[in-house]
Amino acid sequence: MKQRLQFARGMINNPDYIFFDEPTIGLDVDIATEMRELIADLAHNNKKGILLTTHYLKEAAELCDNIYFLRKGEITSKESSVELSKEAKVSEKILISFNKVVSQDLIKMLKESDGVVDVKKESPLSVSVFGHSNLIRKVITNDRLANYSVEEMKKEDITLEDFLFTQITK
Repeated sequence: MKQRLQFARGMINNPDYIFFDEPTIGLDVDIATEMRELIADLAHNNKKGILLTTHYLKEAAELCDNIYFLRKGEITSKESSVELSKEAKVSEKILISFNKVVSQDLIKMLKESDGVVDVKKESPLSVSVFGHSNLIRKVITNDRLANYSVEEMKKEDITLEDFLFTQITK
């Protein structure tokens, strides 16, 4: 409700330019989707200038014509959303929770799987994947996982940090 109220307050004077700082952070999925639709409508149908800060690659690519990367207050690069999507090595991230701590052997197997860009040994295990691989099926049916049981698997949105990490490791 606070995000919606701030949005409404900002629109009272019908400004030509609007600054949105992380407008969907902490919002439920349906409300975040509604907020993105409102921002897109303001930009395209109402011809408002929008400056948006976000950590979500999907959101930036969906809403922005140009994407600027800042580091220590300086613009380090400028990309169009089309160029950014073409350059992204990671297209999905899968979080996998196992019933026990994973071995180095399992991590090595995951890293060597087709399409896997990165594996972070956290709890849950984070696997960054290029394209829509069959990684979930491979993980579940892998013989090396006989001693493990998968407690949960879920896809997570790619963040700009994920994108930048993969660009650094190219």
